[in-house]
Amino acid sequence: MAFTQTQINQFEQTLVDRGGVVSATFADQQLTFTSYEDALQFLAQMKRDVAGGQITRYVATDKDV
Repeated sequence: MAFTQTQINQFEQTLVDRGGVVSATFADQQLTFTSYEDALQFLAQMKRDVAGGQITRYVATDKDV
């Protein structure tokens, strides 16, 4: 299931409005989450999918130079 930025925005707003979410509906599918953390993990996956499946992270290190 491919998600859109609009769906991500709606899901984020649902999380804010409810102070957590138990279930959400996307198109014709309803998803039920067992915890708020599960909902946040799902949101992160949605964002990765929209971003093309990759999130680039940079790490700063100190080499004592």
